[in-house]
Amino acid sequence: MSYRVLYSFKEQNVPLLYPETVKPGKILFPPSNPRKAIAIEQNQQTSKWLIQSGWYVLTKRFSAKEEKRRVVAAVCSPLDAPALGRVLYVGDAGDKSIINETQKFREMGIELDPHGKMPDIVVHYQRKDWLVLIEAVTSHGPVNLKRHNELRQLFQSGGKGLVFVRAFPSRREMTRYLAEISWETEVWVADQPDHMIHFNGERFLGPYEDPENRY
Repeated sequence: MSYRVLYSFKEQNVPLLYPETVKPGKILFPPSNPRKAIAIEQNQQTSKWLIQSGWYVLTKRFSAKEEKRRVVAAVCSPLDAPALGRVLYVGDAGDKSIINETQKFREMGIELDPHGKMPDIVVHYQRKDWLVLIEAVTSHGPVNLKRHNELRQLFQSGGKGLVFVRAFPSRREMTRYLAEISWETEVWVADQPDHMIHFNGERFLGPYEDPENRY
């Protein structure tokens, strides 16, 4: 056998996810007390079993008795890995929020305005200490300059670098809003998920400093 499963996770390996890893709205990885292997070596033999890194919604049909819903869904983010980051917030039109790590925001020095319009997803990109703010076009329209400033004001108290990402179902849909998309914004389209469209000027996928400190 030219590969092995692992009971600890390193960035160069691939995580193994099980039904018990899928919790309402989020993936809990790595588990605190793993009873199974949690990762697998990435090599020529295992590559045929792996799926490409990206944004996925994982569902499990059966749930524990204490869970309210029989079908449980969770967002699996390419940034949501122990070496990279974690999902802090996922909004939902019906439940208002599926994930809301209020205590974690407070630890970062961020007191969220209960009346503020939250983005759809907030990911803490731990390697760079960035907050990635992701919105779908169906939620608030494009991240225009007004919305860009609203989000900056909402999260500025934490002193984290802010990355603004706008998600569209397709490039065709994006073109409808092309004139409104703010600079210093990244765009992701669902029908070509392996690419990002870069609306920043001098940087690539990173937060900008305040204008007075930029130069």
